[in-house]
Amino acid sequence: MQKALFPMKDHRVTCAYNKGVHRKHSTGSPKDYPTDLAGADSGRDWFRAPCDMIVLRRYTQASHAIWLRSVNKVKTPNGVGYLYIMSEHQDNKEMKPVGKIYKQGEKCFREGRNGNASGNHLHISCGFSKKKKPLNGTGWKRNNKGAWVLHIPGVTNITISKAFFKEDA
Repeated sequence: MQKALFPMKDHRVTCAYNKGVHRKHSTGSPKDYPTDLAGADSGRDWFRAPCDMIVLRRYTQASHAIWLRSVNKVKTPNGVGYLYIMSEHQDNKEMKPVGKIYKQGEKCFREGRNGNASGNHLHISCGFSKKKKPLNGTGWKRNNKGAWVLHIPGVTNITISKAFFKEDA
């Protein structure tokens, strides 16, 4: 069984889920825990598959979002189950089509600045489920504070510290 490994070489958080613009995500209802990850500098570091992942959906407008799910159950700090990831701000040209499977450690896309981002980074939200759940609907839901949050019915939103082990992918 694979362990879900941290998806970037550097572990630099530029905005935590409970800080700044993300506060309305993590304190609203429903809530998620988005974290902005960036590489070692202001460049465009790679997000690598933390485990074998399949592309569930791509949204190529505004924030350029992509939804991924582990192909099989994986070991996470939260337990064993299916890992869901939604990432925003990467370039469309680097997002592969729905159904693409990334192998663990494979380069997926680089941090970017699409969707009103002030600098290169990836806005990452994670979810977890003991059972494989389909991505019905848009994958987002507006909470009572006006923030659009990761929403997959039957999937519990979790922090990145519960999603990934800190070893590099």
